Amino acid sequence: PDKEFPLPPPLPPGLLPFRRLALTFRFLHIAFTSPIRGTAWFLDEFIYGSALDQDLVVDAVKDPVFFISAGRSGSTQLSRYLDKDPMLFAPNRLMADYPYLWLW
Repeated sequence: PDKEFPLPPPLPPGLLPFRRLALTFRFLHIAFTSPIRGTAWFLDEFIYGSALDQDLVVDAVKDPVFFISAGRSGSTQLSRYLDKDPMLFAPNRLMADYPYLWLW
């Protein structure tokens, strides 16, 4: 009548080898590309710093709006609606990931 089902053996502590390798490669990628990104950021400030300080769009933004939502909640559709308004501006994914490249 009552059958006992044995529990599976617990996993060994720590990360699985594949996850450990992926984490190592991610760490090395960040470590080796950080100087390149920092140099690009410095060049952006050096070359375009005065132009960015005088930008009228930055001065015109008095009350910025930050739109944060959960996944599958209609945020993409709302952002498309807001993108149609010529009075609003939001950076695209490339501008957000690499802010020092969008003026080049």
